[in-house]
This record gives sequence, structure tokens and C-alpha cells, in this order.
Amino acid sequence: MNSLPRVVCVLASVAALGCSNYATPHHPYAPLLSGGGQVEATVTAGASGTTAPTFAAQVAISPVDHFVIVAGGDVDPFAYDRNTQHIAGELALGAYVIDGPELRAEVLVGAGGGYGTGQWLPDSGDDDSLLRGRYFRPFIQGTVAHVVDFFTFGGGLRLGVTFADIAVLPGPMTYYPPRGGRTSQVHIDPFITFRFRYDVFEAELTGGASLSGGDAIVGAPVNGFGGLRLRLRFQAWDPGGAPSE
Repeated sequence: MNSLPRVVCVLASVAALGCSNYATPHHPYAPLLSGGGQVEATVTAGASGTTAPTFAAQVAISPVDHFVIVAGGDVDPFAYDRNTQHIAGELALGAYVIDGPELRAEVLVGAGGGYGTGQWLPDSGDDDSLLRGRYFRPFIQGTVAHVVDFFTFGGGLRLGVTFADIAVLPGPMTYYPPRGGRTSQVHIDPFITFRFRYDVFEAELTGGASLSGGDAIVGAPVNGFGGLRLRLRFQAWDPGGAPSE
């Protein structure tokens, strides 16, 4: 039996046991800027896929009206029991529209990549095994939001595919050799956002779920995510003139 079918045989056990998956969903980030020359920086703390804390940082720049460049990264630095550790980054380009003072809409197209580890804890009495590997995740994301005074509320949807190259490493009490292979999983990630703005600062509560189909080793069929995001947004320059000091 070659390596990939052997990994697929493990996948059913992984899904049935409900153990951790090595790649957790990224926190969808929707800057929803309102004009050229705007810059936004954010930090996020929350949970993603497991109960372990997750941290993220993002930046968005709108060089001209209706166009945005987005970059960011997230990390789960702690692992215990069945939790996942991972570190990842993303880059996206997008467009946004504004309909009056209330409506914001945005579309982002991008990709992310990372490295993750997770545990497989079988019920057979064998020692736990380690899942480890790199992954690449292209995506498209759309968001619509409504602005009322200092408040913004809305929702969005991210569609993506995770391509992973995973090694399954035995624990000290198991006797099968390491194995691995390339696999993939499709994600549909609905999310909501609620924001309160004061001057150049904004606090956001965000949450959602990653609904997945494909190999369970990449992610469970349903993974929740959510957290608190703090934003700093300012007008860095006039898009019709030179950058401000």
C-alpha cells in the first residue's frame, strides 16, 4: 500500500474520533475602508478551531479609491490536549464600494499559507500520533455591512481550498513507520461582524464557522472561530495629492 492511501485510511479514524486537525481556520479580515489614502492596522485575540487562544495581526492600505491591499498573519502558539498549533500568513487584493453613508461592500481575492501540527489520539490503546505539515489556501471573500452612527454590523462569506502536504508521525509507543501525502479540503466560512468606532479607533466582535468537505485530517467538518479585534484607521494621504506628514 503506498503512502497516500494509507493516510486516507487514517483520515476516517481521525474524523470519527474528533481529534484536532493540524490546520485551523484563519480569522477572516474585512477592512471595509471608505476611501483612497486610508490605512488600517489591527490586532485580534480569540479562538479558532480549538479552545486554544489564537492571535492575529492585519494591515490594509487603499492606495486609490475602491482598491485595497490586505496582508496579515495569525498564530496559535499554545498546544495542550487535542489542540492545534499553527502559524500562517495571508495576502489579498480587493475592491470596495460605498453606497451613501450607510452601506459598505467589499470583495477580496487572495491566498494564505502556513505550517501546522496537531495530535491524533486513537482509542485503540496506541500512543498518540503527530500530524505535521505545510499548507496553501487560496480564497475569495465577500462582505456587506451597514453603518449607523458609531456602529457597523454586517456579514460575509469566504470560499477557499486548503492544499496540504502532511506527515503522520508515530508516537513513542507505536510501531508503524512515518507516512504522509498531499491532500486537500474545500472550505465555506460564513462570518459576522459588529463594530463600535470612536475617532480613529474601532473595536470589533467577530465570529463564524468553517464548514469543510474533503479530508478530515485538514479540518473537522465544522470549526468555529471568533474573537475581539482592535482597529486603528487613519487617513495617511490625500489620493489626489502627496502623502501627509
